[in-house]
Amino acid sequence: MTSTPSPVSVPSNSAPSNTVAPNFITEIMARDLESGKYPQIVTRFPPEPNGYAHLGHTFASFLDFQMAAQFGGTYHLRMDDTNPEGESQEFADAIQDDLRWLGWDWGDKLFYASDNFEAYYQYAVKLIELGKAYVDSVSGSEMAQLRGSAFEVGTPSPYRGRTVTENLDLFARMRAGEFADGAHVLRARIDLSSPNMKLRDPVLYRILRAHHYRQGDGWCIYPMYDFQHPLQDALEGVTHSLCSLEFVDNRAIYDWLMETLDFEPRPHQYEFGRRSLEYTVVSKRKLRRLVQEGHVSGWDDPRMPTLRAARRLGVRPQAIKAFASAIGVSRTNRTVDLAVYENAVRDDLNPNAPRVLAVIEPLPVTLSNLEARTLHLPYWPDDVVQASPDGLVALPGGGRVKPDEAVRAVALSDTIYIERQDFSLTPPRGFKRLRLGGVVRLRGAGLIRADEVILDEAGQVSGLKATWLGEDSGDLKPAGVVHWVDAASALSAEFRLYDRLFSVPNPEGSNPDDILPHFDPEQPGHEDTTQPISTDFLRFLNPESLKVTRGFVEKSVAADPPGTRYQFERQGYFWPDPDDSRPDALVFNRIITLRDAWGKLDTANRPRTEPKPARAEQKKAETPTLTPEQAAEVARLRVLGVAEAEAVVLARDPLLGAYFGSTTRQAPQVAAWVVNDLSAALRAGEVKLQASDLPALAELLGSGEISSRIAKDVLTESLESGEAPAGIVARRGLKVMSDTGVLDVIIERVLAANPGKLTEYRGGRTGLLGFFTGQVMRESGGQADPQAVGALLKAKLDG
Repeated sequence: MTSTPSPVSVPSNSAPSNTVAPNFITEIMARDLESGKYPQIVTRFPPEPNGYAHLGHTFASFLDFQMAAQFGGTYHLRMDDTNPEGESQEFADAIQDDLRWLGWDWGDKLFYASDNFEAYYQYAVKLIELGKAYVDSVSGSEMAQLRGSAFEVGTPSPYRGRTVTENLDLFARMRAGEFADGAHVLRARIDLSSPNMKLRDPVLYRILRAHHYRQGDGWCIYPMYDFQHPLQDALEGVTHSLCSLEFVDNRAIYDWLMETLDFEPRPHQYEFGRRSLEYTVVSKRKLRRLVQEGHVSGWDDPRMPTLRAARRLGVRPQAIKAFASAIGVSRTNRTVDLAVYENAVRDDLNPNAPRVLAVIEPLPVTLSNLEARTLHLPYWPDDVVQASPDGLVALPGGGRVKPDEAVRAVALSDTIYIERQDFSLTPPRGFKRLRLGGVVRLRGAGLIRADEVILDEAGQVSGLKATWLGEDSGDLKPAGVVHWVDAASALSAEFRLYDRLFSVPNPEGSNPDDILPHFDPEQPGHEDTTQPISTDFLRFLNPESLKVTRGFVEKSVAADPPGTRYQFERQGYFWPDPDDSRPDALVFNRIITLRDAWGKLDTANRPRTEPKPARAEQKKAETPTLTPEQAAEVARLRVLGVAEAEAVVLARDPLLGAYFGSTTRQAPQVAAWVVNDLSAALRAGEVKLQASDLPALAELLGSGEISSRIAKDVLTESLESGEAPAGIVARRGLKVMSDTGVLDVIIERVLAANPGKLTEYRGGRTGLLGFFTGQVMRESGGQADPQAVGALLKAKLDG
């Protein structure tokens, strides 16, 4: 284990990056380069340094950086630090460190927006001189009223008519600190009758006396995001400014500024669908609360969705970039199952993590009929590794070593530890582990039979006496295979079994305003203080998100390089905690389980996502206020079977309501698609799909002819093409494949292609059922009926 390279050496982070699949933005970039509109692509990733980078940032940074790289362009990292409250150098440095760990190298293209405060101020002065901006002195509530609503135009502020001279004077005095916070703002003079509320004289500057972590107390006025961000893009020479869909209406301000201030060449903003992740929260307000109230140990607590936490947990950057690449780019918002991320982590670790033995809840077993010996066990027992002509062995995760380096020495003496759950005095039906008088195979070490149980004073099992039966099973059929460690040589260790922090997919609740805020709270100047911050998400903290045990790990790990990631056989993927683990006090973090246990939870056992209100008054208080007309529309939709939350959204939103129209056929499913899948694209004016085409797709889904995955994919395609989704299903033959005759042929083909796996399954490795299911689904192009596949496979494998 001391030679180089080692089969457990820490893998490099320099593996080729996953690419961004072709999408509507890459098509625009390619067209702009071909036409000569820009000499090269320049993008930017602009986090605000008011917290640590999280998985939500990962997707955005991947698009910003990787798209530019694929087109041979450049990408910038920008600290959007124009909101002094909550920002710090600590966060700015941490974001940079985490992004470098992820593999991004922006060279000298690091920018701080706060370095351009003077430039922003001068551009604001120019707008005043052009008659395009004015100082307003009404209160915030009065300003909101004067803006009007979706049904009525705005009313001019009494201060909108101030002269250029008055505005220049007042703005200079605002900068000089003569006025109290909130006394005045600088507003753009655009269009108070615009149907886009963002254009109704948006605020450009506010007075705020707060210490800035880079600029100190030099400024008491700060630019708003809608003003600063486009200017910074132009100053940096950005060509394609990418942002998520909630900024689609803000694009009008972006373009107005570029045109009014006559920037050339001019950057353009493009919006993509945001990717929300189940079983987590990424709002920095909520993340700060988790830290400040002690629900987690800090920003790097491995249960947090931050990159810092993923690093401490042991996730490799390659897995995170593979996840970002896999979820794709589209014009619609989507919620991604956390299992997609977790599977990316497993897929990355599987070929890179050597297999070793560890017992996390030990039960001692004394063996008779055994002479102490040393076993030589392979690091990758399930992989056939062949020596090449030069005598070296290729490892699954890359690299080549001498044959004796692909195995490690493991002691076996007369006392071992097995998992406590691998023995039962009263085994349930189908128990395939050790019972009194029963036989199991020790992983790589022969068979044992349990002969005697040792009980403690409380009558609990405290140990076993067993007989070692040798390597050859003969006529004995072991109940299963269990892992173990040698008691005499094993190393004591603490095991931290991390799991999902929240027990429900959407811990932020079902209030649309919580899920899709009207303002982005992560952007400077976009904190919407009029909306309450939901505290309900804390109700769904998973009490089983961290379990700590003490057990043992085989001695071989002591010689491995620091930071080695392992697969503890039958347990999951682990690595030593980088902060707390020491050679004399090992601490292992579970990075991820071997399989997705959450996906198999029975619906009846799932925690309730909508707890019953404690009082009728509470439920009433949570109900949105509706006009009589809106209430009547909600009632009509509820009669059609539309869920209450979606009925309220359709009744309150004129655009969505008009699109849904008089739909009655398959109304519940159509309403769900309009509210949850089509709303952002509808507001962007980019939906070619006719609402009248949706019921036919809903009927296919309801009848089981297509799966929800097929429906989602077809819906996305229809949004852009305008082709009726049912027509796409028919044209591409996408219906669920449930014909047992067809499935039988595919299953036979898969079994014939994997004889080794078939033998292992029939030898007791029943976990391979998932492998065979995945192969069949892949062979069928994802169209096979999973339930039919499961039943047919089980019959053939067990037959």
